[in-house]
Amino acid sequence: MNSSQTPSDAERAAAAAAESAAAYQKYVVQPGMESVKDKVQQTKQTVQAAAEQVKQQAQAKAGEVKQQAKVAAGEVQQQAQAKAGEVKQQAKVAAGEVQQQAQAKAEEVKQQARSLIHQGLAKLPPPVATRVEPLMTTAKQRPLPTAAVTMVIFLVLRRLLRRSR
Repeated sequence: MNSSQTPSDAERAAAAAAESAAAYQKYVVQPGMESVKDKVQQTKQTVQAAAEQVKQQAQAKAGEVKQQAKVAAGEVQQQAQAKAGEVKQQAKVAAGEVQQQAQAKAEEVKQQARSLIHQGLAKLPPPVATRVEPLMTTAKQRPLPTAAVTMVIFLVLRRLLRRSR
């Protein structure tokens, strides 16, 4: 055998090492990588499923909170409407009381005015009283013009009295 045709020990050792590495790659590394790839894929799917579940739970909770807020808002609105009705009723009652008090006071002033008119007429001499009574009737029938004329007379008398001082 020729040395060029026969492999040397080093060549044989290198060939054996290459075959051994190929076998190791084929029987040990590749099956281990497939197992790791499978585990990575399973972990990825588990994480995706968990993320989807968390998302669904968050959406459900958000819907629940939204519904609770609607219910609470409805209750607050009903309470506000009830309170507004109570306040409105109290205002009506108070307005009625004020109106009654004003009417009572007006009637009291009216009675006092009548009393003072009768007292004044009683103090007047009879001829003057007979002339004043028709004026009073006219004043009752036409209060605004009478008040205007009375004011004019009052202002004229006041001016005359100031000049005489």
